[in-house]
Amino acid sequence: MSQGSKVQDLLEEAAAEGALSKASLGILGTLNAGFATGLGVYGVQDIGSVDDAFIGILVLDDSGSIESAMEDPSGRRSRISAAPAIREGHNLFLRELKSTAAADSMLIHTMLLCTKKPVNDFTLLDEAVELNGKNYIADGGSTPLYKRLAEAIGLGVAKAQALGGAKLSIIVVTDGYNNVGGVSPPDCKTLVTEQVRNQDHMIMGIVLGTSDQDVEFCSDAFREVGIPDEMILKVAGLTREKILQVFRTASKASKAQSQGSKVDNLGSFT
Repeated sequence: MSQGSKVQDLLEEAAAEGALSKASLGILGTLNAGFATGLGVYGVQDIGSVDDAFIGILVLDDSGSIESAMEDPSGRRSRISAAPAIREGHNLFLRELKSTAAADSMLIHTMLLCTKKPVNDFTLLDEAVELNGKNYIADGGSTPLYKRLAEAIGLGVAKAQALGGAKLSIIVVTDGYNNVGGVSPPDCKTLVTEQVRNQDHMIMGIVLGTSDQDVEFCSDAFREVGIPDEMILKVAGLTREKILQVFRTASKASKAQSQGSKVDNLGSFT
């Protein structure tokens, strides 16, 4: 049986148990190729406590525009790459989660918008790989935002089903607008809206922009598919410090979600 088929079987189980609607199951059924990476090797037997099981999924933009997304603090160039700060922010996120009491029950999945192979494949938090200049390179050509978000939802729901239930946090970081097909905005909204209503699941968007106007334009991509403003972090005039701060906020919100709090407003974590 292929990895994609295994994911689909778990999604069907989730639907049969009422954890996924028939509409969402139908949409996810078109993404079999996107589930080919599977759900990793770690299962119930590997985590500290099933009751504390938590899945953190990070979807990071690695399109080429990231290479000129940040202001140059030295003033020598007009724009510089935001990739080093995004790597540092991702790694900060991992380290912050390790301070929680249930850290041994956390799995991390790090996926990139333009790269099929995940950096972390539902890996135990303690074994999760940090980003560096080799495993995260911003050289992709497009922004398949909705397709990758849909895949993240499908994989997250399937992995939670495999664990017998888990808290789930999906964090999407981008500096662009969806410009690739595969999943329509209405279909993606169906998936997102259902997850936003789930007490155990959280979806947040982080928009990295060069200006307030740019940030608002990109934020519309998240609003269009049902992520409320209260769950969108907007960062204009990018600096290393601003990028680290949004990842720090994401870690605080994820900690709260992992401990049973329904996070539906990021205001108290900023």
